[in-house]
Amino acid sequence: MKNILSILLLLLAFTACGDKKAVTDVLNRAEAVMNEHPDSALNLLRTLTFDDFRKEKNRARYALLHSQALDKNFIDLQSDSIIAPAVKYFEKSNDPEALFKAYYYHARVLSNAGRYTEAMQIYLKAEEMSGKVKDLFAVGLLHSQIGGLNSKYFNYPKAIEYYQKAQEYYRRAGKDTHMHVCDLNLAQAYYENGQKEKGIALYMDCLEWAHSIGYEAIFESCLDQIFLYSMSEDNHGIIDECIDKYSITSFHPSSMISLGLAYKYASDGDYQKYETYIRKAWREAENEQDSTCIKFTEYKVLRNKRDLERAIVKLEWMA
Repeated sequence: MKNILSILLLLLAFTACGDKKAVTDVLNRAEAVMNEHPDSALNLLRTLTFDDFRKEKNRARYALLHSQALDKNFIDLQSDSIIAPAVKYFEKSNDPEALFKAYYYHARVLSNAGRYTEAMQIYLKAEEMSGKVKDLFAVGLLHSQIGGLNSKYFNYPKAIEYYQKAQEYYRRAGKDTHMHVCDLNLAQAYYENGQKEKGIALYMDCLEWAHSIGYEAIFESCLDQIFLYSMSEDNHGIIDECIDKYSITSFHPSSMISLGLAYKYASDGDYQKYETYIRKAWREAENEQDSTCIKFTEYKVLRNKRDLERAIVKLEWMA
């Protein structure tokens, strides 16, 4: 009986060791696939809980990886309860790369919660450590987020500075897609900073890249901004250029694309096509901003036709 009990205790000891190794293996595998397959990383981490770890270091690592996986899967947390143990532990450890990432994901949570001033403070703490970080992609993400917060507060010169830094880190990290997507934000910052020609040129470069690889969402976003510019500047030649080069009349519709086409045809005097596309723009409108843009375009077209009575009605609708 005593021998049987000894064997059982030994088996339990081996099982405990095996479980501990299995937990570490899960963390290692989740970390290995995090950037390329964040959904797989999250599924792996969801097989674990805080109770699976006895050591504070392992709990901190789990908290950091879990926060990272949620963020990369576009699950926007507004509570820092998950990332807090990682921040607390790595602030007193000698692992600058882990602390950098803990600060980054802590700031992401604060930003999701609308606590932008606090988020910026934490992002800047992470930036102070960026020279010690080997993960260039992570540093690029940090600078992109700082650029975004500066844009939110209309500090476009700073936004441009940080978006340019982000692009350089993405380039060095070999993240071509992130580098070009960053073009969208940088182009908008240029445009809002009064550097309109520079902004539009960058939008056009991004448009060409998105078309070349079939990145439909970015292609449409670029077109939306280009068409808004063309209407605000009374420059429908850019729309003509896009129509000739990309056959956008057969592209997936959006309110701004249809509105740009409506404006272009009205400017050409083809009011039948204008009516077709202005109706499409209304059908595709998704929010109040879309509706306001459509109403303003209708006002401009009526004013140019010298139909002042109806133009004034459109102005009253916008009031």
